[in-house]
Amino acid sequence: MEFLAYGSPGAKHFAEPDSGFERFQPWPKEAGFELVETSYFGFNIPEENINCEIYHWVHPHLGVSTGGVFIYQGFKPSQITADYADYRVFLPMPASIVNCTWPSGVRIDMIEPMARFRLEYTDKERDTCFDFELTAIMPLAVRPDGKHFTQAMKTKGRLVLRGKPYEIDGFFTRDRSWGDKRTEKPMAVPPLSWAVGVFDKSFAFHIAAFEHPDRHPDWATRYPFIKAGENHLWGYVWNEGKLTGIARVDNYVERGADGLTPKSMEMRITDTEGRSYDVRGKVQAQMPFQTWHNMTGYMSMTRWECEGKVGYGDHQDCNFNDHSARIYNEHK
Repeated sequence: MEFLAYGSPGAKHFAEPDSGFERFQPWPKEAGFELVETSYFGFNIPEENINCEIYHWVHPHLGVSTGGVFIYQGFKPSQITADYADYRVFLPMPASIVNCTWPSGVRIDMIEPMARFRLEYTDKERDTCFDFELTAIMPLAVRPDGKHFTQAMKTKGRLVLRGKPYEIDGFFTRDRSWGDKRTEKPMAVPPLSWAVGVFDKSFAFHIAAFEHPDRHPDWATRYPFIKAGENHLWGYVWNEGKLTGIARVDNYVERGADGLTPKSMEMRITDTEGRSYDVRGKVQAQMPFQTWHNMTGYMSMTRWECEGKVGYGDHQDCNFNDHSARIYNEHK
């Protein structure tokens, strides 16, 4: 399965960070039209139940980009009911992935590679704008293939949402990928959790994992490639200045009456040094987002608790058609 290409428990956990990763990478011709590069930033305001997703991606061999802004407050039934939405497809590519204004209108300036960014956006007609900086609290965590990284950031700035001002003063986890094809074909997989949490400048985590198959016995036959102890794909723990990989994730997502919508999460994360972290999360704001038409990601700003600390971050629950249709029909 393509999802399993992230790595395995016995593989090298991180590639070396490189400031060059911040810019467009060489585009191998053999990758064809499915080759993509992505840029993901954002912010949250937990005390106001506000989450902002700023996501762009390009298909370099097609010469097009897709992207824009979603801002949602509380729970929304669809992306079109977000408090603010402007996300467009079939746009021209910018000349650079940083220090540029995307066709969506988002301005991204890299002040210091791998460390500091400023994002600006203004929609005068809908009285919405933001201006904020992100400052790294940890080094780039680069996946073993050297084509994808994730990084927890401190955020600081301001938001005006439909005329109402808010202060941005929290944390967010950015993400960037390049060099691989991103197929949009349907996949016969259960939901995949992309989850991040930042508690303070010294403690953050990230996992990309299917739920533990022991929690869903029917998956053992339906998805036999997901085995106990190997359901996680990749991730990290950042704790007191040290970055460690993930050896095991035992996670479970509690869902709503439809059997699909995430409500809360629990997980035990075991890092490569044998330390375990018991993490519990509760969704505080949510919006289903069709990143592409054959997949819906339930974007959930989540309140995390771990070892007496409270943090916040995205839990993105990626669902494809075969699984979603079956579960929906079983629960309707």
